[in-house]
Amino acid sequence: MKYIMLLLFFFSNFIFAQKCEIEMNEYGLGEVGVDEIKCMAKNYEGFTLIYTFGLWCQPCIVHLDTLIKLAESYNLNLGVLVIDRNESNFAYSKKYLQNKKADINVFSINDSYGKRSNQQYKVFLKEITPDKFLNVNGMSKYILLNSKGEVVMVTSYKDKLKEEDWKDDMPMLKRKIIPFLEN
Repeated sequence: MKYIMLLLFFFSNFIFAQKCEIEMNEYGLGEVGVDEIKCMAKNYEGFTLIYTFGLWCQPCIVHLDTLIKLAESYNLNLGVLVIDRNESNFAYSKKYLQNKKADINVFSINDSYGKRSNQQYKVFLKEITPDKFLNVNGMSKYILLNSKGEVVMVTSYKDKLKEEDWKDDMPMLKRKIIPFLEN
């Protein structure tokens, strides 16, 4: 009986798995919105972590090594969402990120959120951030989703305590993200 239940569970997961339709843009980045990110999370057994990034954003670059270590330590499905005012920088961002971690998933926000990157990002953040979290339009943001595709945490620069150095985001991660990963 246990064997039959195990087979049913395996096949139900296989049958009900969603196929995520993610188109690649001319710079080789997957174009995503909230639906695509939630779909990716539903197709991963653990947690999915999305990080917002721009080459022009100093905290984004400084926090990148911590992000990669966190993703590797907890076997996270990691995606980096590149936000840039100049689309031609997407190729540079992708190359920079892949030099840090070769198999990193690099995305941009799809055009359904508007044409200008700043507007796209604001609309995207409003849609992905649950009401229980403060929606702050900032970068170097961690968005954690569970395997049901539910957003369980969204961070911002306001999560840093006054005595903490902005260059070290590990104290904030220990308070806001890691408790979910260790349960």
